Amino acid sequence: MKKILLLCASLFAGLGLRAQTLPWSQRMANTVMHIWADSLPGTNWSYDQGIVLQGLQSVWQQSARSEYFTYIQKSMDRYVGADGSIRTYKAKDYTLDNILSGRSLLFLHQVLGTEKYYKAASLLRRQLDETAKNS
Repeated sequence: MKKILLLCASLFAGLGLRAQTLPWSQRMANTVMHIWADSLPGTNWSYDQGIVLQGLQSVWQQSARSEYFTYIQKSMDRYVGADGSIRTYKAKDYTLDNILSGRSLLFLHQVLGTEKYYKAASLLRRQLDETAKNS
């Protein structure tokens, strides 16, 4: 029994105490950033990335750790051009799934004041204006 406890103690010591003391939200965010180190997967602007980026934004706001903000910005910069265009985004598809990532654009504009994020968010807003609505 002592050998098993010693083995477990040495394994956990090798994992590092710092990781064990982080809140679960930061552990999950760190896992996302580790698995998808170059930014979120996929080749298209999507609802899924909007969900993950919203979570990372909350973690950044609670922790103020720059790596979370940097990851959000890098993920958005993968798609947003200097002129505010969004690579792979097609407004004429009229899918509301494209809108959620726009929150990250507004967040980046609010924090950084960079115009390209506002322009990209405005592009998404125009889609909402042009989308057919039920009466």
